[in-house]
Amino acid sequence: MSHQAVYAADNKILQKMFDDDQAARNADDINWKALNVQDAQRRARLTELLQAGDLKTGRDYYNAAFIEQHGHKPEDYLRAHCLAVTALMLGYKPARWISAATLDRYLVFTGHAQIYGTQSSGKVPKDPTAEMEMSQEPYDRSVLTDDMRRMSGVPGIPEQERNMKAGIYHQSLDD
Repeated sequence: MSHQAVYAADNKILQKMFDDDQAARNADDINWKALNVQDAQRRARLTELLQAGDLKTGRDYYNAAFIEQHGHKPEDYLRAHCLAVTALMLGYKPARWISAATLDRYLVFTGHAQIYGTQSSGKVPKDPTAEMEMSQEPYDRSVLTDDMRRMSGVPGIPEQERNMKAGIYHQSLDD
């Protein structure tokens, strides 16, 4: 029996879902209530595609990870992380950042400290004229080395600190 490599095509439906997901987040005036409904619809459709076995490529799993991470429960973030890791296992290197970010998000939303430094949140100031104070906490900086962070597409701690001071809260080397 001969073994022949089979190259699957990226799922076009999932690609459109990913494109819509990202476009909605890049709009000038985001209606968060409507976006939450759209996110839930995309995640429901993603579940159907997963159950049907319609994800085949690393890019499919990468796209799915981005869609799933826009859930609201720890299980959504954990599933997103598993999807991103699957994309990496299939050789899709762009999934390295989303793999780190979904693990951080899962850790934070389960009451643990993040380890990569991809998540930031704002604290509303008491003075309404003051700017929102952004923070990466809780953040356990001791678990990983900066080389490990960089291999995952995340800046090292010194770069993260510079980014935070400059008002850059999306911590990625892949952008």
